[in-house]
Amino acid sequence: MWQGGREVRVVQLCTMIAESSAYYRLQNALKQKGIESMVYTGECNQDLADIEVLQYSVWNKLKKNFLTPVIRKWIEVRYKKEKRMPFSLSFISGTIPYSKIIAEADIIHLHWICGFLSPKMIKKLCELKKTVVWTCHDSWPFTGGCHVRYNCSKYQRQCEKCPILGSEYKNDLSTFIFLNKKKQLTNLPITFIAPSNWMKQNIEKSALFGNNKCYVIPNT
Repeated sequence: MWQGGREVRVVQLCTMIAESSAYYRLQNALKQKGIESMVYTGECNQDLADIEVLQYSVWNKLKKNFLTPVIRKWIEVRYKKEKRMPFSLSFISGTIPYSKIIAEADIIHLHWICGFLSPKMIKKLCELKKTVVWTCHDSWPFTGGCHVRYNCSKYQRQCEKCPILGSEYKNDLSTFIFLNKKKQLTNLPITFIAPSNWMKQNIEKSALFGNNKCYVIPNT
């Protein structure tokens, strides 16, 4: 893959990575095709090639290791949330330094980035005027915090009274997260990748990204 007479460089961003991850399989597939690609991640517990692990600042370590668990406990008490139901915040994240990897990349590929990239940080990446694509491995990118929606369709209008939280409040935590995503991410030139036709339909119906380009590319 070439652009302007040189090879295109890809950087993939994800919260954590393992050899079995869909994004690491994609990493290997790109390399087999001769495309230069690196993974920038918040956590990697294996010795994998072409992986750059973010070095968190002291403040971001405190937020990640202490503040986040406190907020999660508050959510469980405030909303009587069932622990088995996945629900992630979006306003606590590491700060992605604009390193040589980011600066030299032509394509920034977002994957599962909860707790690693906040909507505000994604917006800053888009301001670098590079091609940004985002693969939706679950529903979190276009909801107010849940990863699995079950039969809830509120993401098509505005999240509120979140069934995952067990909430009866019109303006609950899901509303706050949804509106923050709307403020930071709508109208940005992000191209979405759906691993299935079903996910593509969900993205196109969403209030946040219904106007963005979306393509179906199954996991490698």
